[in-house]
Amino acid sequence: MQILTERLVIRHFTQNDYADFAELIRNTMAGEYSICDVQWPTDDEGIQNLLFSHIHETSFTLCKWFAVELKSQSKVIGSLLIRPYSYLDDKLGVQTDNTTQCLSWTSNSDYQGSGYMHEALQALMDYCQKESSTKRFRVEVIDLNIPSVKLTEKLGFVKIHSFEETFIDGGEELEGTVYEKVL
Repeated sequence: MQILTERLVIRHFTQNDYADFAELIRNTMAGEYSICDVQWPTDDEGIQNLLFSHIHETSFTLCKWFAVELKSQSKVIGSLLIRPYSYLDDKLGVQTDNTTQCLSWTSNSDYQGSGYMHEALQALMDYCQKESSTKRFRVEVIDLNIPSVKLTEKLGFVKIHSFEETFIDGGEELEGTVYEKVL
């Protein structure tokens, strides 16, 4: 599967993406909002294993990982994850069904503020609406991650639940919001 936009290619990861993927992961884990993310490894072997799982999870699970490639540079600048469940479903008592997809994303901070993630997420949602039974999307965002909150709201999502979550062992609980967009 490949989705083309004016500036981007949204596609499955390949082993050839290692250098850009490693840069993306290290950039994300060193970034201001890393406390809002799953804590990924930053060593070479850990990143290689993570890329392997991104490639192969797409093949045999319901999770779908996508590379966001900037056409003009042939460079992976972000990743998208789409899955049929929320990590917080049980905790919040939120029900999902086969018409609901949950979205997550990561972008290299060097490319933020240019509308790339908005373009990528909108294209992925449009694709899912046309090619599947998707009727609703959900996003979980930590409230202090203002850029992600703004992006989520700009895409037309509305708040449906609040939550607290810890992403770092021994870290403080962070307040977050579950957003939903019904098509």
